[in-house]
Amino acid sequence: MQLSRYSYFGEQHFRNQFKKEFDFLSFNIELNLQHASADKILAFDPNYVGKSGKRTSGVGYFWSVCAGRSKWGLEVGGIGVIDLSTHASLHLEAI
Repeated sequence: MQLSRYSYFGEQHFRNQFKKEFDFLSFNIELNLQHASADKILAFDPNYVGKSGKRTSGVGYFWSVCAGRSKWGLEVGGIGVIDLSTHASLHLEAI
């Protein structure tokens, strides 16, 4: 709601735009094709997200590397492209 404060567009414009579907995977693949070198690999990075409560879908015990034990929360899998020439990682999708 605060975006309209710093823009020429009103609040309703931003609400309408955020309702639209957007294919982030295709967008991120295209960015990777344009900005990454030919030497690249795919990477999967599982992450733990702390969560309290029991009503969230998918909540359970997941391994936390930082804590060195299973903790209550959610697990998010990040998929990215690692550019071997520049040593940069570019995000593709979070599941």
